[in-house]
Amino acid sequence: MKIFLGVILVVSALFLGGNVLIHRSVVKKETSLIPSPTLTESPTNTATPIPTTTPTATIKITVSPSPSPTQPVGNDLNSTMNSYRYAHGLSTLLLTNGNLCRIATTRVHQQVQAGSLDNHAGFQGEAASQKEFLHVGEILQYQSPPQDNRYLVYTGWADSAEHNAIMLDPSWTHGCGATSGPFAVFIFAR
Repeated sequence: MKIFLGVILVVSALFLGGNVLIHRSVVKKETSLIPSPTLTESPTNTATPIPTTTPTATIKITVSPSPSPTQPVGNDLNSTMNSYRYAHGLSTLLLTNGNLCRIATTRVHQQVQAGSLDNHAGFQGEAASQKEFLHVGEILQYQSPPQDNRYLVYTGWADSAEHNAIMLDPSWTHGCGATSGPFAVFIFAR
């Protein structure tokens, strides 16, 4: 035999960003003459979905300051050249060619030994020594005091119409650069 004790109405409100969700449930409590009370919950209404806004991604753009003219030349000339080409909508150069890097290293050492730029005098012999590419190009730079590679590419060579045209030639597929002190060389090939 069960005895009905009462009905408890629970109303709760959930406030979310101006939206209110009211959840109503009824809890019935019953007891029995047999000593084992049970509690039964049965919802009478179902929850209504609350419209939410999807968070949007925040993009932070950081602009690097112009390089200081007193920074030493680093060893990332290849990645700097590819960044410059990419920024101008061109494909990046493949930088894994041993012949081109050998030529660039040899050419920069020739400039160091001479103490000045040789106006590409030694380039013809070096370009002819490789048999992999039909077209090979070279750009040289002397900068005193030595600058970092970003300054070298984005200002030194980019400010020269002839050098910039070579850097932005879309037909180049490979490249490699080398620096030593105030001298820099970049070799392009296709």
